[in-house]
Amino acid sequence: MNDQTTHTSPAGSRPGYETSDASSVKLLVIGAGLLVLIAVVLLIIWGLFRLFGSQPMEAHPVSSSLAREQVLPPEPRLQADPTRDLEIMRLREDSLLSGYGWIDRPSGIARVPVDTAIEILAHSPWPVRPAGDQSGKETGK
Repeated sequence: MNDQTTHTSPAGSRPGYETSDASSVKLLVIGAGLLVLIAVVLLIIWGLFRLFGSQPMEAHPVSSSLAREQVLPPEPRLQADPTRDLEIMRLREDSLLSGYGWIDRPSGIARVPVDTAIEILAHSPWPVRPAGDQSGKETGK
């Protein structure tokens, strides 16, 4: 008994490579059709630009009546002047970021400006992990 099986190819086919199902004529027709479609769309867009570009623009366009009048929200109004409130909040935040102050005086925790904190850290030694601790976690005491 023979363990090898023989494979036969269908009649009329040649071994070596797979033939393609795509027709080159159909691909060329589709490509040409797409190019014609692109050209038509470009001509339409060019015509629209010419049409709308030739019309004179109004010297003073009419603005919406909503843009001119200030509509107040319904009651209760929680902020009488939101713009001023925002200015006050930003001034308060700037004073916190650029000023000195105590956070917890008995513990010795103070607030310093960011630039000063950077200078202090740049000129002080960095904290290091103890030599025996390789886990990266703090040791419990």
